[in-house]
Amino acid sequence: MRVLINGKETEVEKVSFNHGMNFGQFRFNGLQVDEYELILDKEEFIRVIESSYDRAKEEIKSDDIACNEESEFSRTGYVSLGEMFNYTSELESVISTYLDRDLFEIVLPLSIEKGYIINSTDVVTVNNGMVSIKGRTYRWPVNK
Repeated sequence: MRVLINGKETEVEKVSFNHGMNFGQFRFNGLQVDEYELILDKEEFIRVIESSYDRAKEEIKSDDIACNEESEFSRTGYVSLGEMFNYTSELESVISTYLDRDLFEIVLPLSIEKGYIINSTDVVTVNNGMVSIKGRTYRWPVNK
């Protein structure tokens, strides 16, 4: 796994994420905002997030059946995570909708003394066996 801040590789230990309900909000005074990219290869991604994927898939499958709805999961036949890599558009949507915060919680430290706090998921790309999540961070501690 690699983490880039403003295009430069950064130590994972210097990056955490916003666990709060204001994920995606940048309206607070004193925030210095940067761009991040989190990159995992297919094997690592499957290893760390497969159980979260399976849980989300089963929950959405129940909803799809009960409400006669269609989802990214139903459009692919509720395939395994490994098979979902054959459906890049659907996988990108599943990651940004259901898996991003679980992934952050698994691969990033829960707290940091000084560094960057991931606070959005703006773009998810699956290409050539790689998963890339891009968004914005703010610096921690916040300068007041």
